[in-house]
Amino acid sequence: EVTLTGEKISGVVLCHQVKTIDFMERGLKFAEKAPASVVSEALAKVRAIAAE
Repeated sequence: EVTLTGEKISGVVLCHQVKTIDFMERGLKFAEKAPASVVSEALAKVRAIAAE
């Protein structure tokens, strides 16, 4: 997990569940851009999981 604390959104990025999220089914909409540090940390974790 990577903690996300924004102006509109707060919570966690579930890096280990990246394949289970169906964006179309959930009707997700853009809310705000995540800080670069959060994106970098989340991508690093997803890459590490994918390399296993």
